[in-house]
Amino acid sequence: MHYIIDGYNLTFNIPNKSSILEDNRKEVLNGLKTVFSGSECDLTIVFDGKGSDISFESFHLIQVIFTPEKMSADDYILEVVSVSLHPSRITVVSSDKNLNRQCKYY
Repeated sequence: MHYIIDGYNLTFNIPNKSSILEDNRKEVLNGLKTVFSGSECDLTIVFDGKGSDISFESFHLIQVIFTPEKMSADDYILEVVSVSLHPSRITVVSSDKNLNRQCKYY
């Protein structure tokens, strides 16, 4: 199973957030690392635009993606799902009802 997480959607829903965005991202990544350690699934977290190009990083076994500045995380996630050979093996994690509804069409 491949989980794709809408990064800021999750980040902005954590309780007791810091006023520093980078600290909140690190908290989310550390939490995911703890929850998914030892798991055999693929985990990708996608954050909205950090620069002019897409950037890929990794945090333990988590693939961290920052979309290009003019591309939303939602658009990137939809693109990944739409071109997948096995979209039924992808679980999108987001409280964004529109994104979830669009992903179900694939």
